[in-house]
Amino acid sequence: MVGRPRAQSEVIGIVLLTAVIVVLVSVAGAIVLSERFEEDDDPLVSVESNATVDRVRIDHT
Repeated sequence: MVGRPRAQSEVIGIVLLTAVIVVLVSVAGAIVLSERFEEDDDPLVSVESNATVDRVRIDHT
């Protein structure tokens, strides 16, 4: 038993650490993407227009 190397615990540690990192990155990505695609109902611009025979007037506020 003394001369035989055992690498099972090292492999299991690497697999578990990789799984934790994948889960954390997935959760962070889902949070970022869900906040980015939320739409606001507020208008971005308010435009008023007035047209006559020789003129077009557009006002924005």
